Amino acid sequence: MAIIRVEKQKNYTVMSNHHLQDGNLSLKAKGLLSMMLSLPEDWVYSVEGLVSLCKEGRDAVRSALAELEDPEEFIDAFLARKVQDPGDRKQIKKASDALVRRGFSWRQVSEGVARLRWGD
Repeated sequence: MAIIRVEKQKNYTVMSNHHLQDGNLSLKAKGLLSMMLSLPEDWVYSVEGLVSLCKEGRDAVRSALAELEDPEEFIDAFLARKVQDPGDRKQIKKASDALVRRGFSWRQVSEGVARLRWGD
């Protein structure tokens, strides 16, 4: 299979390899999380909204979401994608606010920031 590389100037997503290399996640869960990370920061997540973006049905999306229930996985991947410099408070604040808007608690987010900063 040929690997096609493109010049990345717009309409692309940069994300951590963390979830992609997690042997405990199915390909379906990895793909769904990757798609979710590619969505705009103000996206309002719902099962119906995710179903509308893919050819799999509601049951497939729900099972992938159930596999991704650990909020640490999502928070860590999101922060790794959005924060290029863990010492940059502005980047941390912007990413943290986006996670709280998505329904995560400040405690979950602050624990994720600590993991990002200290590499845990």
